[in-house]
Amino acid sequence: MNRIIDFELSKTEGKFTVKAGVDSDLDLKKQTLASLHGLMSETAKVELARLPECVSECSMLYLPHLGYLLGVRAWRPHLTASQKELPNMKFMFQNNDYIHYKSKGCEELDLMIGDTYPEIVAHETRIMMRLSALVLQHLHTLAALVDKCAHLDCLIAMAKVAKEMNFVRPTLTTEKVIRIKQGRHPLYAASCDALVPNDVESGLEVGLVKIITGPNASGKSVYLKQTGLIVYLAHIGSFVPAAAAEVGLVSHIFSRIKSTECVAAHMSAFLIDLRQMALTLRECTSNSLVIIDEFGKGTAEGDGRALLAACLNALLVRERRCPHALLATHFLDIQQYILDTPLVTFLRMDHVLRGGEPVALYRVVEGGAPSSLAHHVAAGAGLARLLPRADTVAVCAKNNSLPPPDKTILTKITPVIEIMKNQLLADII
Repeated sequence: MNRIIDFELSKTEGKFTVKAGVDSDLDLKKQTLASLHGLMSETAKVELARLPECVSECSMLYLPHLGYLLGVRAWRPHLTASQKELPNMKFMFQNNDYIHYKSKGCEELDLMIGDTYPEIVAHETRIMMRLSALVLQHLHTLAALVDKCAHLDCLIAMAKVAKEMNFVRPTLTTEKVIRIKQGRHPLYAASCDALVPNDVESGLEVGLVKIITGPNASGKSVYLKQTGLIVYLAHIGSFVPAAAAEVGLVSHIFSRIKSTECVAAHMSAFLIDLRQMALTLRECTSNSLVIIDEFGKGTAEGDGRALLAACLNALLVRERRCPHALLATHFLDIQQYILDTPLVTFLRMDHVLRGGEPVALYRVVEGGAPSSLAHHVAAGAGLARLLPRADTVAVCAKNNSLPPPDKTILTKITPVIEIMKNQLLADII
């Protein structure tokens, strides 16, 4: 193909173009076409000498199906049909200020050169069809070659990334364990200079189910994703972003991390979450890895907590056949609703308070988080002026009482209420 196709010229001209030296007849036609511009200029000069003195300029052009024509600028406006007639010229048509004729020189060009450009395109098309037929005869060989090249490209990419980002070779084992030391998310490691690495340890002796709590934006989702990515990379033969990794063979990786709604699917985000969870519970095996991020947040708090507890218990009752499971949640009291078993380990994303404001350390430690610190996170996101009212509503909700009216809102709507009352009274009268 490289010996036949001129890829650069094909890109420039926007069509299939054959290299020189492939077909002698095609090369001759292209040489004729290359010299055509000068030939047409010389023919125009000869024709201009034969034209009446009233014609000051003319040009040659080529039109498919009509051949070569002589274009003459109208020597005065509003010429009649008889005035457009010139000696030894055949009137063809007029376009704006130019009148086109078929002259003796044009007829000679038609005979000598003909439809050179269309003939070149047709000739190259015939070569392309023959080349396509030849390629189709060896299609299976080419497809296998492309597959091997893609495989090699992936291996080279993995090797390059492993070297540049200091990945390590993982140890694959048939034991039911996942041990990762100082694991990192590969994308965050490439874009963040101060990434905090974290350990992961899952097994029958240390617990198969990890429940992670912590404030918003503290790194819970990144921790889940990096664990899934490290396990996946280990299974496809890649080095992994960690200081050390021992990964037991897993049969599946199930994730309930992000729900993308689609109008065509006719499903809400919560329904998508439920179907993902149903698939996980139905298909996961003892050697699966299950990653769940904030399941149950798409409905009422009580219902969401109940569904999450039920799903966790469905895994925990399997005991030693329970899969590896990592769960991030804001249901801080979930421990009260699940089985009390050594298979469960509670972790939290660590943080410190500086000046009353939480600062995430992005480090996983043992234990459960006492609070999600939602109001502090909201203040950092620009909602600080709304927090006094939010605190009041939260306290009243805990005490099962109604919050007092918001004075700011009441001040704004009172005049409107009075206007509506007066209007209603006037309508009744």
